[in-house]
Amino acid sequence: MLSMQQFPVNNMRRHSAPLLGYLRLLGIERGPGGELFVGGDGAFESEALRVSADGHGSVRAVGPMRMCSRYGLVDGRPGTVSW
Repeated sequence: MLSMQQFPVNNMRRHSAPLLGYLRLLGIERGPGGELFVGGDGAFESEALRVSADGHGSVRAVGPMRMCSRYGLVDGRPGTVSW
């Protein structure tokens, strides 16, 4: 899984590598400025993040956030941010 190989200090828990690798395969990554990039090449659903195969989704944010999807840039406030 690529997630542990990119920068292994971010998460030292080996059991999470398959999940983090799957998120990267879907195109969900952190950008250099802290923004969230969402590709939407597959589906994923958890308590905090939902992405459908068409690229739409939502995230539960605890603070202000910025994310970029195939539908454009979204600036969100705390709470549920949808795109």
